[in-house]
Amino acid sequence: MSIEKAWENAPQRLNQLKEMTQPKSSFEPKLKESFSESFLDHFKQNIAAAETVGVNRQNLDPKTPADINARNLTGHQIGDSGTIELSEGLGNKKENALFLSDNQIGDLGATSLANALKSNTSVEHLILSNNKITDFAAAALADLLKVNHHIGWLVLSKNAIGTFGATCLADGLSENKGVKYLVLAENNIEDPGVRALCGSLEKHPKIEGIFLQGNPIKERGIDSLESLSRRSKSLRLIDIRDINFRFKKSDLDRIDNLSTSQNVRIYT
Repeated sequence: MSIEKAWENAPQRLNQLKEMTQPKSSFEPKLKESFSESFLDHFKQNIAAAETVGVNRQNLDPKTPADINARNLTGHQIGDSGTIELSEGLGNKKENALFLSDNQIGDLGATSLANALKSNTSVEHLILSNNKITDFAAAALADLLKVNHHIGWLVLSKNAIGTFGATCLADGLSENKGVKYLVLAENNIEDPGVRALCGSLEKHPKIEGIFLQGNPIKERGIDSLESLSRRSKSLRLIDIRDINFRFKKSDLDRIDNLSTSQNVRIYT
């Protein structure tokens, strides 16, 4: 299935999205106070907590470090209209991170943001978890990844990317040289999407972590991830917890061997 498939009936889809979007007369983003943890330090703390018996598993989204120039609008419910306004004013502002989780952002807003970031070279962390982004906007994000090699953290967990959306992203990642951490947890991505992602990341020069927890991944997807861990020269971490796959002892032994021989930590 080609990327162009995602853009079929695009004018009608955009008109529907526009009708659903309620424009806001006054959108005044307010920055939240930065967190003191660094990106990776906070992530490692969450991993440690997730492995502790009796501790609820935390959201793996990285937090804003104190020394980064960030636009933090987490939970402001800006929707598509607010995201479009944000995109129009983005330009070449020297902001290193955009934290836009929990904002009811759909395809129209995400597409607008993706287009705006094509000419932006300062944003290194794009956090869009827990929104309403589908495969339609995933195609726009794929186009972004082909030309923007500055985004290192791409967090799209808890959206509706789906298997086809993952295939779209894989197409973009095949031409990308910047993404280090790709977070696609809880996006209903099945084995064909995982296989496409793994195929595009095998020769990616910088990918260090891929997070697919909570997706319906089965044996073929696991095989694709194993192949990725063997062939990638940069990969260090794969997270496939909570995928409802019953690992056999042979699977766990194989994962242990990979962790030892390839220096890739796989969380199951």
